[in-house]
Amino acid sequence: EGNHSFNNNHMILRFNPKIQINDHWQGRLRMEYSSDLNSSQNTVGGGTMSAGSYFRIDRAYVQGNYKNLELRLGKLSYTSGADMGMVFDNRISGGMVTFGNVLKTTLVAGRYNDHANKADYVTAKGLSYTSNVQGIELNWQANKKLNLDAAYYHANNGSWNTQKYAGYS
Repeated sequence: EGNHSFNNNHMILRFNPKIQINDHWQGRLRMEYSSDLNSSQNTVGGGTMSAGSYFRIDRAYVQGNYKNLELRLGKLSYTSGADMGMVFDNRISGGMVTFGNVLKTTLVAGRYNDHANKADYVTAKGLSYTSNVQGIELNWQANKKLNLDAAYYHANNGSWNTQKYAGYS
């Protein structure tokens, strides 16, 4: 009598089109449609997320590939490579440059919005969601069995320096 079950049926449909601009450059896009299948409101009205359903442009960037150089500019996915995403695994609006042959170097700089993880706290305190992110990664593949990585990342947000942010974990 007291046992109730609940099913959460959720669907995400992603499209990843790309367009070749020239021999070195291509445009990339990621469109995402999400729907709460438990609700009859499976469409999004007015561009807002309602009843768990939404449509958004998740990524939009250009990528240039040359011999030992890769450039990415726009709203792109960034996963910190030296630690396989333990420090950073999300989207940034900015740029990323990877260059080198034996020693690969990646420079990244952009803006990061973490509203999904801290929305209630940040809204209640009147703080900013958006942070600046910069980083450098060095990767050396010595042989098939030895790979050495080093990285430095810096993130800042004006709200982090306020008393309102103290005590948040």
